[in-house]
Amino acid sequence: MAGLLGAMIEESIEDLGFNGFSVKDGNTAGGSSSHINGEKGDLRYLSTNKNGEAIHLFTNHTTKIQNPNFDYERQKRFNEAMYKYGWGRLAKMYSENFYIEQEEEVINPKTKKKEKKKIRVLHLLNHCFT
Repeated sequence: MAGLLGAMIEESIEDLGFNGFSVKDGNTAGGSSSHINGEKGDLRYLSTNKNGEAIHLFTNHTTKIQNPNFDYERQKRFNEAMYKYGWGRLAKMYSENFYIEQEEEVINPKTKKKEKKKIRVLHLLNHCFT
């Protein structure tokens, strides 16, 4: 818990939402098998709205395109801070895979000129496992 609070302070996270934590003996109200040892929390992804709302990483489970309300850059910094303070070092942090759109410079085979093209890259948040 101290690591989580340290990361929240370092990154000025005031809008963290969560779905629950386990108790000291590892039990949870919902009976989660992944939130064990009283150390695990089900944290929500950070939103651009900064209101702690529950959001999904992607807008569609088939295409897995990044949700426009998901604050990817802030989430990356927060994950780094959590890891720095010990969160995710003794046990895995979990996340979902998702696609981000990036621009890449490619050479058009017909014109032989450089062009910018949007590509989708499968991604996973830093220090996380699926």
